[in-house]
Amino acid sequence: MLRRKHQGSFLSREGASAVSTVAEAALAITRAWEGTQQGMPSEMTVILHRNG
Repeated sequence: MLRRKHQGSFLSREGASAVSTVAEAALAITRAWEGTQQGMPSEMTVILHRNG
């Protein structure tokens, strides 16, 4: 029982972390897109291209 509870809290913590990561990625993409629209290559665009 304790092990299951521990795994459950671990999974929910991982889930919250994943949601946070996705939110940060979406924000980064939005900023990079806005930078592209303004004709200024931002650091985020470089990072996205490098990771892609």
